[in-house]
Amino acid sequence: MAIMSKEQQQLAEANLNLVDRVIRREIKVSNLPLQTYEDFYQEGCEALCRAAIRYQPERGRFASLAYIAVKHALMDYSEHQSRWLTCEQPLPQEGDPAYQPLLQRPDPGLGPEERAEVAEIADVLEQCRDRYKGAPQRGLEVICRRYQGEEIREVTDSYGVSPQRVRGWVRRGREVLLQDTAAMAQLGMAA
Repeated sequence: MAIMSKEQQQLAEANLNLVDRVIRREIKVSNLPLQTYEDFYQEGCEALCRAAIRYQPERGRFASLAYIAVKHALMDYSEHQSRWLTCEQPLPQEGDPAYQPLLQRPDPGLGPEERAEVAEIADVLEQCRDRYKGAPQRGLEVICRRYQGEEIREVTDSYGVSPQRVRGWVRRGREVLLQDTAAMAQLGMAA
């Protein structure tokens, strides 16, 4: 996120109540993992800050524009989290072999064998990525970069896009990856 000026900080701070208002009026808080009030509040505050950075007074009142920006960001976040919680296949658990490659990045202090496994998984993701175009291709690239240890901020900055856009790419990438029987077989998982 860009550094906020003092005026932008004051604008966001003066309108923090919008985040609470949007959550209470527009969002169903289910208290499932990653869908608690605190999760939505944090995401809403980030959206409010982005709105303050982009705000142009000639476009209207900040509160009206920020309400819409926060609402859309929270709806995107809710949809993104709900997809994982309601997918047809259950989420992999920690003991499941599917857990490591798709949901967790490797520890930077890996030994030679583990690094070889990370490189092998990255190769499979890159091969899969090359079979697609557009959002699925970018999503698989982001998954690969995240798996290799890049932070989400580095990824969004390198593409020059919002975190919501990157989450959309990742969603499409996961969808095609889970349907790609060749890649799933190479990763040692049933498609």
